Amino acid sequence: MGWNLRCNSCGGYGATWVPNMRPGWGSLALCYPHEQELQAMQCRHADELAALTTINYEQDRKV
Repeated sequence: MGWNLRCNSCGGYGATWVPNMRPGWGSLALCYPHEQELQAMQCRHADELAALTTINYEQDRKV
């Protein structure tokens, strides 16, 4: 973890990388409170996020 890494949400220093959160961009840098907020949102909306992942996978497979 780099202490000079800035949070993509609030701009605060001390963020850590959260991998595979932005399609086409890769990792997202978040401070601890925003990382916890993201994880809570993912838990609340797990079913909807799973459906989106399935749709994206099926679209990627079409030739």
